Amino acid sequence: MIIFCLAGVRSGTTALARCFHASPAFVNLGEVFYNAADGMGEYVKKWEHPDRPSISRFGEFLDFLRADAEHNYWLDIKFHDLNRFNPPQLMVTAPPVLLQMIVKSGDPTLLIGRANPLRAAVSRVQAQRSGIYHLERHEDRPGHDAAGADPAPDRALTIEAIRTALETKADLQFVEGHLRAHRNLFRVDYEALFSCPEAAANRAAVGAWIGTDAIREPDLRKVSSGWPDWFDRELSARVLEGTASQWWLS
Repeated sequence: MIIFCLAGVRSGTTALARCFHASPAFVNLGEVFYNAADGMGEYVKKWEHPDRPSISRFGEFLDFLRADAEHNYWLDIKFHDLNRFNPPQLMVTAPPVLLQMIVKSGDPTLLIGRANPLRAAVSRVQAQRSGIYHLERHEDRPGHDAAGADPAPDRALTIEAIRTALETKADLQFVEGHLRAHRNLFRVDYEALFSCPEAAANRAAVGAWIGTDAIREPDLRKVSSGWPDWFDRELSARVLEGTASQWWLS
């Protein structure tokens, strides 16, 4: 079986997948189109490189995985990768061909969003600045800003985070809209998986949905929490004031 995990960047997909490692039937292929460790994901490295992206070739890859009835394969696909196989003439308002394939296949699909996209965007900028994306639970927790505290808020980085947050929110709404016809969809927010009293129960529900009860505590944790020194909250408040997104700063 294939489980498609669709999400924006910094949505907890890596931590969630590692909760299911105890199950011998669960195989985490990670971000199949990208892997920060070596620059290539599972699919690109073994099936596509150095050929051009091809939706038919990706279909062969999925058929290869489905032929293995003993394992459940977890494919982490970020929103921006859904456009990987789009021909240039495809209208931008049409659903990406990869998204159409996922819906038609009927494979289990987990859609994860951040209830607060600005938190995800800030986390992304923070990770890019520090080079630290995840921490093992046993590691000592670094300072709240691994790249060093800035003497003053950085307006450019703050605007970058706000722009990224708005784009991520639009991506989630777009993908969610085209998944309405999906008969095997599980929708959950990052906060429900990791930042609420029911988080353990919610992770167990995802495990039951993919067919495993071998669930452990997440072995990855946040690098930082709260708003970092470079984030200009006053500027953000002015930019988001009067919009539906102003609550992001709460």
